[in-house]
Amino acid sequence: MQLTQFKIIEAAKEGRRKIHPVFAVILAIVFLTLGEFFMLFMLFLPKAETLLMKAIYSDIEMILTFGGAVFFVFLWVRFVEKRSISSIGFWRNQWIRKYLRGALLGFVFISIPVMIL
Repeated sequence: MQLTQFKIIEAAKEGRRKIHPVFAVILAIVFLTLGEFFMLFMLFLPKAETLLMKAIYSDIEMILTFGGAVFFVFLWVRFVEKRSISSIGFWRNQWIRKYLRGALLGFVFISIPVMIL
């Protein structure tokens, strides 16, 4: 199997700056840590009084953390590696179908342990 068969590998090669694999792991940790700063927006929300509000705030915290990490990855790819965002897998052709397929697969894989237990 040749590497040219994978579109995402070819797209990653178009970057101007190559990143060492060890540095990539360090960058992932840095991006996740920086993503935590997006949780500072939680300071502007009113105090959670009910159990439902606490659950909603927990969900918002997770979304902000992940969203912050994704934001920094997009900035890195666009301005440091000088690649397009589509080079990390965001292609326009049939994107709704691919998104729904991924969401369904994720739901199935998350549901398997719940069904077993």
